[in-house]
Amino acid sequence: MINTSISFGIRDKESLERLKNFHSFNIPIQLSIDQSKICLELKESIVSIIKERNIQVRVVHLPIDCLSLKFDVIVELMDFFSRNVQSRKFVIHPNRGIIKFANYLIDCNKRTYELCIENFMWKRKKELRSPLQIYNVCQKFPNLKMTFDTSHAETIWFEHKIFSYFLPKISVVHLSNRVNRKGHRPFSVEGGELNLVGFVGKLRKGYMWSGDIVLEYMSEYAEKLPKNWSHLNRLLGI
Repeated sequence: MINTSISFGIRDKESLERLKNFHSFNIPIQLSIDQSKICLELKESIVSIIKERNIQVRVVHLPIDCLSLKFDVIVELMDFFSRNVQSRKFVIHPNRGIIKFANYLIDCNKRTYELCIENFMWKRKKELRSPLQIYNVCQKFPNLKMTFDTSHAETIWFEHKIFSYFLPKISVVHLSNRVNRKGHRPFSVEGGELNLVGFVGKLRKGYMWSGDIVLEYMSEYAEKLPKNWSHLNRLLGI
């Protein structure tokens, strides 16, 4: 089964006001918290609003800089959000320390969480860069999965033989397009470099994949998310 959602970013206290006024029309979200400091300061307020508004959280995107925290603090955050928003699927960037953190999760027996490592282009020089590197690490740790971000992916990763190899480890797809090498544009944008309408069709009918597809756009395209979410669901036959 494929579940769909839109990413809602929390970057500052002003974001809380937007969350209070979030008219989702029953659209689930990926809760994406930009920085660890904001996460630690505002987590109680964030959860309070989510419960009050009855917002469904499919995925929690951990802060971009979370691996700079002590590992026990990261796990406490995962425990907190899992307990309060009923999501056990967490996206994390593959920054320095990701492999050590994966080992730490195993050591503290946190096998019930899905930690989904996001891919980036090779030039970004992450500790894990390509989907194949992430796949190899996922093979070693049963609670690790992959987040496949389309706008971060090299074109070659979409080729059938390569994509089908690491597909079984993909739990989350961040769906957005690129225009002039600038990512996180609407997935069906005119002039987009990626044929994501075709890609979505292959996920459903060709690969018979199941997991979460999250529309993740730059903030200036946020107003397009509800309409694009409906379009995505039509493509998927949901």
